[in-house]
Amino acid sequence: MPIAYNDERLPLLIGEHQQKIFALVVYLIGGDPTKAYEIASTCFAETLRAVSSLERKGETLVKVARAAVAQCRQVQMIPYADDADLAAHPPERRSALRMVKKALFALDFDARAILILRDQLHISHRDIAAVLDIPEAHAKIRAPQARLALRKKLEEVLSRGG
Repeated sequence: MPIAYNDERLPLLIGEHQQKIFALVVYLIGGDPTKAYEIASTCFAETLRAVSSLERKGETLVKVARAAVAQCRQVQMIPYADDADLAAHPPERRSALRMVKKALFALDFDARAILILRDQLHISHRDIAAVLDIPEAHAKIRAPQARLALRKKLEEVLSRGG
């Protein structure tokens, strides 16, 4: 059953996806939470204004993610030095997470996007293809390539002492 734009379930739908979209944007633009909130909010508003109903489960996430990726491509990435996102983790894990974050930010935009969409947001290859406007076969190939690139960047970070 389609979810109408003015349906009372709309806030639940937004709530279900807002953290995922915020995380996607944060890691695509370099970690600035203020800028990420601005982009994520704009993407939700624009996407919901453009559709009258959403039928397939996850369709909202895909449409908003597509808008978010498009907007993030236009933002110059400036890695944000604040580690507030690591505060919830035990101190012994923070160092490792900082290194992963540094390696992630060293990847090119598309590799970073694919990794976040696939491995953090658990979006299907078909939906990643829709978000990035690429063939599904390319999404399937690029996901393991992006993981390998992250591994190489992480090894570089580790060899430089973090």
